Amino acid sequence: MFERYTKRARLAIYHAKYESLRRGVDEIEPKDIVLGLTYYAHQPDCPFDFLHVNAGKIRDLIDPISFYGPPENRDIPLSPASKMALAYAALEAGMDRRYSIGSDHLLRGVLRLEDETAAKMAAAGYTLSALRKASKEAHELTPDAVAPFWWPLKLYGRSLLLSIAVIFLIAVVLYLRSQN
Repeated sequence: MFERYTKRARLAIYHAKYESLRRGVDEIEPKDIVLGLTYYAHQPDCPFDFLHVNAGKIRDLIDPISFYGPPENRDIPLSPASKMALAYAALEAGMDRRYSIGSDHLLRGVLRLEDETAAKMAAAGYTLSALRKASKEAHELTPDAVAPFWWPLKLYGRSLLLSIAVIFLIAVVLYLRSQN
């Protein structure tokens, strides 16, 4: 399921699980995903470095309770809202014409939910439009992961098939005209 996710995005999901376990809940929630994104620093010139630099502020904003019991290591599922956030993250990656799903896509996926976590992040100035702009700037500097050969078909499937059909029709018309 996570083969398209970058290493940083996978680590964010891992730390989201840790955050959920620390709170003693039975599902990984979208706020856990945001808190999982704060664990590792990005490159210094990356516009998403604020996630790590402002980790304390983001933690206070999203989950002000600072101490929970020790986590019990067990498997817990994603909540339906978190599954929706991951689906939105995949859509955001598709909008960027990227194969890989990065930590920026995860954050944008959570913000698309328009739930309590997204409202708190938006109130702090982390809006979806601003993050999309920052993603665009960051993606211009970094290459995408090597996609499988079928990825363009999935990404451009309809328009590619339509183009082939139009070219075929033009070829048939030209052939029939040349026969007369």
